[in-house]
Amino acid sequence: MTNRWIFRSFQQDARIRHLERYHHNLNQTEIPHNTRTRVPPSKDDLILIPDGPFLRKYLRFVEELVQQHVSFPQIKHLSLVLLESAAEVMDHRNSSPSISLSSGEFRTEAAASNERKRIVKLWQEFNNDAGHEGVIVFPFADLAYRCGGKDGDEDDFDIFHYESMSVKDRSRCALMRAAQLLSRKVGGNNVANIIVLSEDDLLLESNDSRADASVQTMNCDTLIAFLMNSCIDMNESEKSLMAEYWGSLQQRCQDEHMQRNTIARSVASDIETDTYGHFEYTPDDKLQEGISQKNLFRGALKVSNENPKEAYCTIKTSDGTSIKYYLNEIHGHFNRAIHEDSVIIQPLPREQWEQPVGKRRLVHIVSSDENEEPQSADEEDKRNVVPTARVVGLHNANRQRRKYVATMMPISGALRRDENNILVVPMDFKIPRIRIKTRIGHDKIENKRLLVEIDGWTLGSSGPTGHFVKILGEVGDLNTEIACLLREHCIDLSPFSANALACLPFVEESGWEIDSDEISRRRDLRKTCRIFSVDPNGCQDIDDAMHAKGEIIL
Repeated sequence: MTNRWIFRSFQQDARIRHLERYHHNLNQTEIPHNTRTRVPPSKDDLILIPDGPFLRKYLRFVEELVQQHVSFPQIKHLSLVLLESAAEVMDHRNSSPSISLSSGEFRTEAAASNERKRIVKLWQEFNNDAGHEGVIVFPFADLAYRCGGKDGDEDDFDIFHYESMSVKDRSRCALMRAAQLLSRKVGGNNVANIIVLSEDDLLLESNDSRADASVQTMNCDTLIAFLMNSCIDMNESEKSLMAEYWGSLQQRCQDEHMQRNTIARSVASDIETDTYGHFEYTPDDKLQEGISQKNLFRGALKVSNENPKEAYCTIKTSDGTSIKYYLNEIHGHFNRAIHEDSVIIQPLPREQWEQPVGKRRLVHIVSSDENEEPQSADEEDKRNVVPTARVVGLHNANRQRRKYVATMMPISGALRRDENNILVVPMDFKIPRIRIKTRIGHDKIENKRLLVEIDGWTLGSSGPTGHFVKILGEVGDLNTEIACLLREHCIDLSPFSANALACLPFVEESGWEIDSDEISRRRDLRKTCRIFSVDPNGCQDIDDAMHAKGEIIL
């Protein structure tokens, strides 16, 4: 069967494709076997398929199970399947346009420490080419598969046909469909133990009524009991020690999950926040009182060059030392402040300190309203947490903000008819997208570099609002791009004013000479020493010079 498009997206000029997806025929796709010798699955094989919430909560448990699979000799081959649908549920920067996280079910759940790196590391260490005997970790793009049957029937499941379905329901459907597809691919009933790992009560209750006995749904408790029952060659003492070990590991995962989610929410527990974690600024009198009592501090917000969701604010204490505070916009710490704003920050308690994520992860497409997955520190990473703070007020922000070079985002459909509402993307990635209102038609500012100014940022809005100043030129025009770069780096090449030029000394055609009165007030070394400037070539303000004089030393 020829693969066909299920989704494709192009950039505005329709020439460069930057996201593409196909349907794949499952019968033409090779599922990795458990060994390098590609032995077919047997009854002693165990295939684990965790859903997104289970993998996030029990990632440490899953890592240990894969590493210690030899502890269960009855399980000859262990497979861990990483589903595309599970990754989409876990990923707060979802690249699928049909999945909406507006319900907030998964938005508030903090990710495990270094979650994405640890999952990728599992695959890198235990993929089919790594050469590990008895265990394999492989990804399965379940959302892009079709399944052609012997009679030509096809599985018509298509994620893009279920836009109105909730994330939780669609994840449920995709999970069980993936289990059935894998069961059909490896040979059907009684060939391998295929276990769906989930804490979803609806899936767990459906075990008894499910006709296909090759697929079972288990939570962590049931999985531990299943693993213990497989240890038929162990005595009761050994089984008891094994059960205690895995039970304590399960409890540790649960405690870490509760701790990092409690910390993620406790930042805003004492104030009322909007969807983006922002809250009303503290009144001016309270700000001044907090500064005088050294509870609040004033400094400049500096957004990181590696991650626009992270920033730092350095303040000086009363003893003259400097403290560099970390702010995480994932948790709303910027609180509508913008890069280089003068802000009032409130240091957070030590238990709410966080570990910076650093370099941002690249994605195909990201919504402007979706956040990156939050990071939190577990017991092993507590040494890497840094002093953390949040913005509680601004100090003359609108007066000091410069004008920004930006470009209008391409829009179509009903939004295009709203000529007064335009979303522009600043050239400086540290500045959030700005919504401006103008009476100028969209066709007149498309593919143009615009100069915009921020007016403010209201609570409950995903970004600041501003107004249009002027058009700088065409996108891609060399002179326009140079002028925009100079403006973005605050380099002013405009001609000097007449008042500035009037301050210069008058130069006659015969040349300029130093006035005799000026010479009388200075030490004249022109004839006795070698004098040279230390200013660089091209400098227009030559005022740094040195002289050297040779002496004979006997």
